[in-house]
Amino acid sequence: MALFSQGLRSNMLSSPGWYGKWTMERMIQFNTSSPYDNAGGRLRKWKKAHAV
Repeated sequence: MALFSQGLRSNMLSSPGWYGKWTMERMIQFNTSSPYDNAGGRLRKWKKAHAV
């Protein structure tokens, strides 16, 4: 990921409209951190339901 982003100019990452209203920078964030946040939430819900 770091090598990919190093090859891009900063205005490419932060310019609006790359994917609809989202910038490329935001899309990278969505696709790297969000799956872990979602999984953590599902695990907490499962643990609470099963009293673990």
